[in-house]
Amino acid sequence: MKRIFTIVAVVLLCTSFARAADPFADEQAKAAAANPKDVAFTISLPAATFHAGEPIPVNLSFSSTAAGKYKVDGGLYDRSGRMSEDAYLIDPVDGTVDPLKAFFENGAFMGGGIRQVPVLNEKPFTMRFELNEWIRFDRPGKYRLYVNSSRVQDAAGDGQQRLPRAASNLVTFEVLPADAEWSRQELAEIVKTLDTATDQAVIRAAARRLRFLGTRETAPELARRFNGSPCDWDYMLGLVGHPDLPAATDAVIAQIAQPDFPVTGMYVRAAALLKTMAEPRTRPAATTGPADMTAFYQAQRDRMTAATAKVFDQLLAALDAKQGRALAVSMLTLLETPESLNAEQRARLSAKFPAVFASLPLDRQCEALESRWSLVRSPAILPVLLEAYRNPAKDDSNSSDRQSMLRDACLRRAYELDPVKVRPMVLEAIAKPAGRFHRFSYKSLLRLPEATLPEMNDSFTARLNAGSGDIDFELTLNLIHRYGTADLLLAMREAYGDKTGRWACSIQASFIAYFLRVDPAYGIKCFQENLAARGDDHWQCCRRQFGDVSTLIWVPQLEPLAIDALTDPELEVIQSAAGALGQFASPAAKEKLFAALAAEWTAAPADPKQGYNVENPAERRETAIAGALLNAHGWELSDDELKRLDLLCHGEGIKQDIESYRTSRKGPIMIDLATYDGVELRARLFSLDFRTVEELGKKLQQFPPGTVFTLRSYQGDVADDAEPARIELRKWAKTHDVTIKG
Repeated sequence: MKRIFTIVAVVLLCTSFARAADPFADEQAKAAAANPKDVAFTISLPAATFHAGEPIPVNLSFSSTAAGKYKVDGGLYDRSGRMSEDAYLIDPVDGTVDPLKAFFENGAFMGGGIRQVPVLNEKPFTMRFELNEWIRFDRPGKYRLYVNSSRVQDAAGDGQQRLPRAASNLVTFEVLPADAEWSRQELAEIVKTLDTATDQAVIRAAARRLRFLGTRETAPELARRFNGSPCDWDYMLGLVGHPDLPAATDAVIAQIAQPDFPVTGMYVRAAALLKTMAEPRTRPAATTGPADMTAFYQAQRDRMTAATAKVFDQLLAALDAKQGRALAVSMLTLLETPESLNAEQRARLSAKFPAVFASLPLDRQCEALESRWSLVRSPAILPVLLEAYRNPAKDDSNSSDRQSMLRDACLRRAYELDPVKVRPMVLEAIAKPAGRFHRFSYKSLLRLPEATLPEMNDSFTARLNAGSGDIDFELTLNLIHRYGTADLLLAMREAYGDKTGRWACSIQASFIAYFLRVDPAYGIKCFQENLAARGDDHWQCCRRQFGDVSTLIWVPQLEPLAIDALTDPELEVIQSAAGALGQFASPAAKEKLFAALAAEWTAAPADPKQGYNVENPAERRETAIAGALLNAHGWELSDDELKRLDLLCHGEGIKQDIESYRTSRKGPIMIDLATYDGVELRARLFSLDFRTVEELGKKLQQFPPGTVFTLRSYQGDVADDAEPARIELRKWAKTHDVTIKG
């Protein structure tokens, strides 16, 4: 008996030692034991062995036996470079590297991305990722993996509060020793695909294979293809995470001098980052104090700034040898980066830019005219714009939408440079757009100063008679609401017909905006009918109607309708009405907003057929109405009104907004002046935007006498563009006895 007891004890002791000898498995088991009991989270690999540098797909699957209780964040990408919702835990860690550690340590982060959030049931919801995003295997061997994920959420929550991380099962796989022959064949196949494929999904997959392969030969290939292509993000991360950083750095720097290589801003940043990564530095220990950590990151930023300046110097030196597209893209990269050039260099490149504009890719032409206009604007570019308007460039996809956007931008910028010369072209385009202007890109046609264009009535009438099947129908209605005279009222009413609530929302808004302008009584009637048009056979434009229409026109008769809408059972109707009131309501509406906030309210029941179901509707309604009171163009709240608002509100977020409002009014009160769309004034006070000095002045006069405002200074091009507005604002302030410093 004693011998049996001894044997059992030895077996138990050995079992205990075996468990203690595998802490990785113990940690996984402990983490998995804390998972919600009715949630299953599993991972799987498509194979048990992988070549070094081969993509390693990982399938993440979530399911639940409690249907409808949980939902899962289904995001597949993040603008920062990779998802952070999942932690990939590997054993052993020796021989593995985070390929993007330096990328993130140097402040590369944006975040966000479009994602679905499905509700879990017994059918698994599966997502596919590549382990190489998080782990590079520099040593062959057998590895074990499990994943901790924060994707699972309570289906009844708002998505902000995640459940504790769920742990997956444990999987085992092997990374084979490096195989030079396999790597050569893989690279040859990738290059052939990238050179010949036309399907963007196939090209993207090949670019990711190139990114992860990691051989010395891939560095020049990654750098050569990092030229403004749709796959630049993967090429950049492939270089930054390359196992042979000297080879990657040399390849990137060498490309800058190539005459046919276009250097983008992203390329400059990648080159600078690679330069800084090559410099030795010691990261402070985890116990280091905040001051030392701040100093460490500041030193990194300083190194990055210095490296970036060197790369720009190299690009500037290589510019004269560049040709065609390479010259145009590289020149725009320099022009759009203020610190890259001194005043003399900037003036010289700006003078040369019109000659290379046509060599830019179509998307960069649009970008130059939309968001870089202040950098490239000059009289010399006018003939270039007119030629691009008549014969827009084509890109590889022959995007008609992009071409339409370019035509619109060219005509608009040309009109700004020479209104007299370009006006006939604008009138011609208004009369006969002929599909040349995309329905979301016709700003140029709305720029004329006239309130109406009677000479266009015949053209407008003919296009209305053609009916809504005309490709330009939406554009036609936008032009009519902007320029149409009252003589078109009968034709517009006939075109509108009996389709209340059945027009697309943007078309409906244009109809109503026109009616409100030329026949307010009829416009209000149409507005009310559309607001009431609900149900499966309508477009549900009622939910956004106040916002859609108020961006086009606002008349006093809309104010009482918006006030009444604050008790509508549909939350989105309330949010739309509150937003419009905040921007356009008269001071008389303030007390009515307070009354609506205090009134009892019952939300409409969820309608599964409409896919409309919001969480915490009462709190969201409170936020919308209180936000309109706080961020109104028409008034400022007194201390007593703030206290009253605080008592009426219960949500933590809006209470924080109230406190922020109270604090911000204590000063300093900053006014920001810049330009919008390259030309139009954009003034900002707190969270409010103003398009004219007169609009801003009305707001400033709502503050107590003696309030001091500070005009915030901008550096570079924005300050130059805003200077006339600064002069006008100071002149206004002097006239109205308002103190504006700065």
